Amino acid sequence: MANFAIDPHPHVPRGFEVLPRDPNAPPTRLHTYFGGVLEAHNEDLAVAFLLPAVAKEDFRELAEALKHFFTQDQGVHLLEVQPSPIGDAYVRFGSLVEREQFLDYVIQFGHGYTLRFINHDKGLHVREHPLDREVWLMMMLFPNDARTNSAIAKAVAGFGLLRYWYDSTNNARVVCKVHLNDDARIPDDVVVSAGLHPRVRSWTCPIFLLKRKDVINLGDEDGFPPPDGGLAHPFPPPPPSAC
Repeated sequence: MANFAIDPHPHVPRGFEVLPRDPNAPPTRLHTYFGGVLEAHNEDLAVAFLLPAVAKEDFRELAEALKHFFTQDQGVHLLEVQPSPIGDAYVRFGSLVEREQFLDYVIQFGHGYTLRFINHDKGLHVREHPLDREVWLMMMLFPNDARTNSAIAKAVAGFGLLRYWYDSTNNARVVCKVHLNDDARIPDDVVVSAGLHPRVRSWTCPIFLLKRKDVINLGDEDGFPPPDGGLAHPFPPPPPSAC
């Protein structure tokens, strides 16, 4: 996946602050799979990019300028404009059809600015990969009371996407079919936990590989951890302020 600069400060809830990371700790990355195809609930949402970029301190003025521009010049009412950490703004149009009019076009916006939009689920933080890295695994000593689709999917979510598990009467193991994530690394065991505060119970479940098919190590195109020892997501340099 991608390493990229991001500024979290404009998005922190009031009363909270971003705590500094340990500069001596190496970056870490966790892979989690949600499951199959996500239901599309935001087909009217886009991310706006201005060139040159606008300072986050000037966002309120930018939001008003965008709403005024689309109302007066395009005849389109924007439902909402919010700050975006990967662009200049999240913009919600009135419908998918309205949004589609402005995708993949460069628009002259005010004096000295150009404006373009992308889908909300695209950007420098998104990658697409073929799911052709398939394995059959056997998890030993998996808790009998946790043998459900949801629990087994969570157990393998750190390295792959559960496609099927064999619901047998064998109490010693669970056999499942998993599509691996990019690095295709299978752990020696997985520790699963359940319970309520103040005590939980954990089970260590050894994992054995039974069969593999087309397991390809795609690598990490940006290199992880970053080869220069830097952060995976450093703060970006601030754009010039309009003031």
